[in-house]
Amino acid sequence: MRLRKILWLIGIPLIVCPRFFASMADCMDRCMIGFHCNTQSSTSCDMQQHNARQLCEIGCKGKDSAPLTPAPYGAFAFGDQGAEGMSWNQTSPDAAQRAALINCSKYGRNCNLVSHFENTCGAIAKSDDGRHAETATGPTKEQAATNAIAACRTHWGGRCMSDLSGCSYADQHVPPPGPRATSWGAIAFSAADGQSGHSQGNDDRAAAEREALNDCSRRGRSCVVMSVFNKQCGALVRDGRIAGVAASVDQRTALQQATQACARNGGAR
Repeated sequence: MRLRKILWLIGIPLIVCPRFFASMADCMDRCMIGFHCNTQSSTSCDMQQHNARQLCEIGCKGKDSAPLTPAPYGAFAFGDQGAEGMSWNQTSPDAAQRAALINCSKYGRNCNLVSHFENTCGAIAKSDDGRHAETATGPTKEQAATNAIAACRTHWGGRCMSDLSGCSYADQHVPPPGPRATSWGAIAFSAADGQSGHSQGNDDRAAAEREALNDCSRRGRSCVVMSVFNKQCGALVRDGRIAGVAASVDQRTALQQATQACARNGGAR
């Protein structure tokens, strides 16, 4: 089983993976500074980073020595079977649209541009069946994701999830917003059938536990809360019905600790 299919990363949306860049001197650095790991996605942070670098390499081909220029443009594309793609920190609307379509085409067919944004944060949310999507903007990527989910629920009803969000600013030194004072998350697991569920961004522990159990119960028949955390990242790593969980201030550490816990519990994959 491929790694990204057996690792389920669940993180507080206000905690993101480290930004991977060495300096602000070239195009790649300017492009990658807009990268934030999607904590709600089942794709690992490393794989998301790899895909982001590929897009940046496409957009920065022949531009590594170019002087620093404003890059405030981003875009979203959506296609069949829930395929989606985004771009950020692009130097023109056309470049943003091309990058979003290229990214979307990696995951499905018939990708079309659905929106673009400039000097703000944007997010896309799709319906539970993967057939519909809505986008929205906001002052932070968390607020943009909240707005996109609300728009999706209003237009299509049911459960909506935001998988992609990011920010594009002409001023690359815009400081990130501070964390919320309280932001609870939880992970639930059903050992009987290897199913899991999670919650994030809740105002109290009890609400986080209820949401995680409800999410898990949609697929599993004997769900229990395995981990509860506040202003941290949580991770669950499983080998069939064997699982390990952990929480830490960053996703990478949480994932490493969860992997070790899974191995201690008898997991081999």
